[in-house]
Amino acid sequence: VEEPKSNTTNKVKELPSEVISITRTSDDNKLTTPSTVSVISSKEIEEKNMRTFPDLLGETPGIMIQKTSYGQASPFIRGFTGFRNLMLIDGVRFNNSVFREGSNQYWSTIDSYSIGKIEVMRGAGSLLYGSDAIGGVVNAVTKDFAFKEGRNWGASETLRYASAEKSTISRTEAGIKVGSALTISGGFTYKDYNDLKGGSDTGTQEKTGYEELNGDIKAKYVFLIKNFQRFI
Repeated sequence: VEEPKSNTTNKVKELPSEVISITRTSDDNKLTTPSTVSVISSKEIEEKNMRTFPDLLGETPGIMIQKTSYGQASPFIRGFTGFRNLMLIDGVRFNNSVFREGSNQYWSTIDSYSIGKIEVMRGAGSLLYGSDAIGGVVNAVTKDFAFKEGRNWGASETLRYASAEKSTISRTEAGIKVGSALTISGGFTYKDYNDLKGGSDTGTQEKTGYEELNGDIKAKYVFLIKNFQRFI
C-alpha cells in the first residue's frame, strides 16, 4: 500500500536563545533556566515610554503595580511587595535597611530612561539572594552607549511631550571610548508633569504635578573578550 505524499515538510523552528544573568549561573538562557523569567528588551522599554520604572513591569505576567500617587508605584510580585522583592541594578543590590514591608516609593527613584534591559525572576529567589527575595528578583541593566561605526565618541537627545497630561521629558546622553578597553558614558534626564485634571466635576487636582531630575554616569572596562566590569 502506497502512503499518500504530504505537501508539507516537517521543519523544526529553532527559537533564539537569550542570555540572562539574574539566575547567577554561567551562560544561562531563558529557555533552559528552571526559574520563571521574563526579559523586557530595550526596544520594549522605548516603545512603552513609561513615566516610572515600576510602570515598565506592569504588563509582565505575575506582576501588579499599585500606585498610591502620581509619581510613585510599588510592584507586587507573586503577592509580595516592599522589601519582600529584591531590586538589583547591574547585579548590585538596590534594597537596603530603610525599605519597609508595605508599598513604598523607592523603585520609582530609578530613572527608566537610563535602563537598557530588565530581567524579572518571579517566585522565591532566597536561595540565591537572601530573605528579601521571597516574591521575586528584578535586575535592571543600564544602557551601554551605542557608538556609530568608526567613532569613539557620541551624543544623543530624546524628547517626549504628552498633551493629555501636559508633561515634558528630556534625556541627554553622551559617551566616549578611551583606548580599546575603557568606555565612559553618562546621561541627564529632566521630567516635568503638570497637575492632574479630573474632568469638569472634579477639576484640577492641585499639587499633584512635580518635577524630577536624574543623572547617571558609568565606566566599563573590558579585561578580556568575555570578561568586563561596570562602575556606576
